[in-house]
Order: sequence, then structure tokens, then C-alpha cells
Amino acid sequence: MSAEEFTSLFAEVAFVLLAILTVVRAIRRPRLVKIHTAVFFSMIGAIVLLSWLGDLEILGESRARSITVTSLLVALPYPLLRLAGDFTGVRPWVRHAAEIALALSIAGIGLFEELPGWFVILVVAYFVATTTYASAEFTHAALTMRSVSRFRMVFAAGGSFILALLILDIGVQAFVESPVLTALTNLLMVACGFSYYVAFAIPQWVRQAIHARHLLRFIDESVAAAPGMFEDDARFEAIEHAVADAVGTPNARIALWDEADDILWSPTLGRAESLLGNPRTTVPYRAFREQVAIFSEDAGRDDPENASLYGGMVVLTAPITLDAHRYGVLTAYGGLPPFIHDDDLDLLRIMADQVAVVLRGRELAAEVSAVRARAETLRLMDDFFAAVAHDLKTPLTTILGQGQRLQRQIRREQPIDGGAIDSIVQQAVHMRRLVEDLLDDARERGSYSGERVPTDLRQIAAEVAQQAPAANHTVTVEGGPAVAPVDAARMRQVLTNLVENAVKYSPDGGPITITVTDAGDCAEVAVTDRGIGIPPGDLGTIFERFSRGSREPDRRFSGLGLGLYTCRRIVEEHGGRIEVTSRLGAGSTFTVSVPVTPGVMVSGEAGYAETGAGD
Repeated sequence: MSAEEFTSLFAEVAFVLLAILTVVRAIRRPRLVKIHTAVFFSMIGAIVLLSWLGDLEILGESRARSITVTSLLVALPYPLLRLAGDFTGVRPWVRHAAEIALALSIAGIGLFEELPGWFVILVVAYFVATTTYASAEFTHAALTMRSVSRFRMVFAAGGSFILALLILDIGVQAFVESPVLTALTNLLMVACGFSYYVAFAIPQWVRQAIHARHLLRFIDESVAAAPGMFEDDARFEAIEHAVADAVGTPNARIALWDEADDILWSPTLGRAESLLGNPRTTVPYRAFREQVAIFSEDAGRDDPENASLYGGMVVLTAPITLDAHRYGVLTAYGGLPPFIHDDDLDLLRIMADQVAVVLRGRELAAEVSAVRARAETLRLMDDFFAAVAHDLKTPLTTILGQGQRLQRQIRREQPIDGGAIDSIVQQAVHMRRLVEDLLDDARERGSYSGERVPTDLRQIAAEVAQQAPAANHTVTVEGGPAVAPVDAARMRQVLTNLVENAVKYSPDGGPITITVTDAGDCAEVAVTDRGIGIPPGDLGTIFERFSRGSREPDRRFSGLGLGLYTCRRIVEEHGGRIEVTSRLGAGSTFTVSVPVTPGVMVSGEAGYAETGAGD
């Protein structure tokens, strides 16, 4: 057997086997596309069998056999056109024109005992035009479809184009005999058969291989989307797009179950759009209720109450469930039934399970974060109570010691020590300041400041400087008047806190300067010391609640970490801002700016700023 004969026999046997395979599939599941596929391959198989019978001289040189073979060959474009209609839709006038051309061709084949050349040319033109049109339709579908559907349409378009070339080659051989054309016919038959086999009877292993590639991509997408899946709708959209790509449908949706309202709703569409029609009868709701994956070729038929919403679309849906926890459903929908296969439902079920794993992972991550947050809260509470106990114990110890000393002096009728009384008053004032800080923090949700009236900030600065603890510090006020609408008591609290901090963090004494400036649209007050300074790493946190800073690990400096936080809140409520500049070993400058016009913020966003620049 020559190579040419082997190729011809191989192609013929392949077409017969394909005819048997497609007929069996159509019988097992009689969908329209499977019936059209079976008809198409059965016609080719019949042509091959009749040719074999002729070669074996079983039917002899029968004119009926010749007419049948030629008619079946000429009729091939019509079932191909119907297949194109199943997959993409064919204009009615094109189908009717093909039917008329087919009827005329078969009539001519039966009428002419020997086909004239002009008739052969017309029949070949009809054949080539019809198959080329089908190829164009399949090509258009390939450009718009995804996943397995695109893969199939590429081969359908290629097979139709090859079939057109095959008939053109056979038509040429009616006028010109050439061994090259004969060999080309055999090669085109093999290529055509293979292409149509992949397109219309795609092997399961090929489909699964394509699914595996898309499934891996989907898993990568779902894992990437997991960190913000509950907070960001775009993460749901990314996963839905990956599902649509994998299954090959135009759309996909994740619907989550709201147990309180007893509804399924889409995070990407919103609750209002999710509740169109009757949500209790939808195919996805049935899948969720029954906890089964459902493939509906015509969702409008299966859910007549919402038929107007489906528009005859195909719906595949699978429950998103992990163990006994029901999260919702994953649905892929749209497109035409021929593009969907049982394996697609299996793929959707796997992806629904993956979404359930992702959602459960997010829940576990949230639970872990909550546990860590509670542990951190408990730790902060322990630190806070330890700080309060320490900072209250120190003045209480002094008060108790000096009080017992005075008690002994009174009992012994000794002269009263004025220094002891001063010490008691000083420590009591310190305790009052700690308690006031705690009360201010307890009122965090309320307003820190009251009625605001035009006030000279220099006068407040002078009062604060006069009441500041003298010790080995000197507190001076510089600058002229600067009037701004403020709550005088609260602004006095801000300056008092800043001056007390300047004193506390200047353990070796030194000058403390309060500089008041009228800056036009705002009034500024700067408190400068020559103390230990602030480490650069602490500049971004010193205004936060309970912030103590790394400069005081041995708790040499008492405080709850609320003073600067309270100052920031008060200044912000005035529409102002508070800034700090500091240098280790050279001191710090805290600058408060408040607007001189009520209700107008100072330049820049209200808040605080920091820098490591020197004073």
C-alpha cells in the first residue's frame, strides 16, 4: 500500500468512526447540536461506506449510488450551516438561500446523466461560499468566546475553511487530472476530519486539559483576591471574571447568603439588583436550597416566573459550601447551549469549593486578627493600669509621707513645716492633672472645647508662665498680642501641658520660652525648652493616645501618655494644628497654630506635623 493509499484509507476510517461516535452521543443525549453533528458526520460516513461498496463492486456501477454519493457530498454544507447556527446564529436569509441552492443542486444531479462543466462550477461555488460563510461565523465566535469554547471554534473555523479547499480541489480535478491534486485531497480530508472532531466531538481529555490550565489561573486569582475579599468588591469581580474565563461563559456571579434577610445577594451588583424578579424561584436559589450543582440549558423554561430576566440563557450554578457552612452560590451564565458541557459543571463545582475555602480562610484570618486585637488590647490595658498605678502611687506616697510628718508635728506641738504643706499641694495638683487627663480621655467621643470668644493668647501664656513650677527653670513670655476665638480654659490647658512637659523633660533646668506671634490669618504660640529632646523615631507617635516614647524606658518621667494627645484634640477642634521640632540633647519646640477667623482652618490640613530639624 502506497503512502497515498494509506492516507486516504486512514481519513476514510476516521470519518466512519466519527460518524459512529457522534451518533452514539446524540442518542445518549439528544441535544440539537449533537443531532446536527451526528447528521453531518453520518453523511460523510455514508459517502465513505458507499464508496467502499462501489470499490468492492457490491453495488456495481449503479447510477443510484453515484447520485446518492454526489448528493450527500453537495449537501454537506447545509448541516455545517446548521451547526454554525447552533453555535453562533445564522441569518435566516442565508439559511433559506442555502436550502434553495441545495435543492437545485440535487435536482440537477438527478437530472443530468453527465454533469456539465458550468453546473459543476455553480455547485462548487455554492459549496465553497456556504462553507466559507460557516468558517467566518465560527471565526467570529472564536474572537468573542473564551476557554474551551474559543478552542473549539478555532478548529471549527479551520475545518470549514479546509472543507472549502477540499471541494475546490475536487472541483478542479473534474477538469484537470493531477496526482498532486489527488494527494492534496487526501491530506485535506485528514486535516478536515481532525479539525471537526476537535470542534464538534472534542475529546474529554482535551477539555479537561484546558480546564486544568484555567483552573490553575483561577486559583491564583482567588488566592490573590483573598486578602481583601470581604472589604473590596473589586476582589469579587476579579474572581468572577476568572470563573467566566474558565467556563467560557460571558458572565459569572458570586451570590452570598444573608441569613438575617434570608436572601442571596451579589456583592458586585448590590442588594437591589440582586432582588429583581422572584428570588425564591431562581436557578441559583434552587441550587443553594438543595445544595446541588445545576445545569439549565434554558433558565427561562426552568424558572418561568423569572423568564423575562433570563432571555433564554444557559445557567450553570453550584453551591459555595464548606463542611456545614453555606456561604452562597457561584453561577456562570449566558451564551448558547452548544458551548456548555457536563464537564463545565464539574469545573464550576470545583471553583465553588475553592471560593468557599477562600471565604473560610478570610473568616479564620478575621478571627485570628480579632484574637490578636483582644490580646493587644489586654496588653495595653495592663500597661495602662500599671502606668496609672505608678503615676498615682508617687504623689500619693509623697502626700502620705508629708501628711504623717505634719501629723507628728501637730501631736508634739512642734512648728508646722511649710515646705511639707507646699509639697502636699504640689503633689495634689499633679494628681489632679492626671485625673483630668483620664477624664478628658473618657470624653473622647464628645467635644473637648466649649464656647469660643476672642482671647489674647499672650495673656493666657503669661498666666501659664506665672503658675509654672519655678524650681531651677525660668519661664518667660515673648512676642506681642495675638487674638483668636478660642475656649480660654482649654487653650490654657494646652499651654499648661506643653510647659509642664518642657519642665519635666528638662531635668537639668534651663530657660523655657513661650513665644506668641500674630501671623495674620492665624495666631501661633511656641513653647521651647533646652531639655533632652525627642528621638527621631518617636516624632511620628508622640501625639498618639497613651504614647510614652522610647526616651523613658525606665519610667524616670511620669505620665500616662495622654497629655500631648489631649493637646492635639483640643487644637484640632479649634481648626488649628500642632507641630514639633526637636533635636536630641538640644531641646524641643512645640508650636500651636489656631485661626483668627472662626470656622476657618489654618493653612494645611488640621492636625499635627513633625520634623527632626533643630530648634
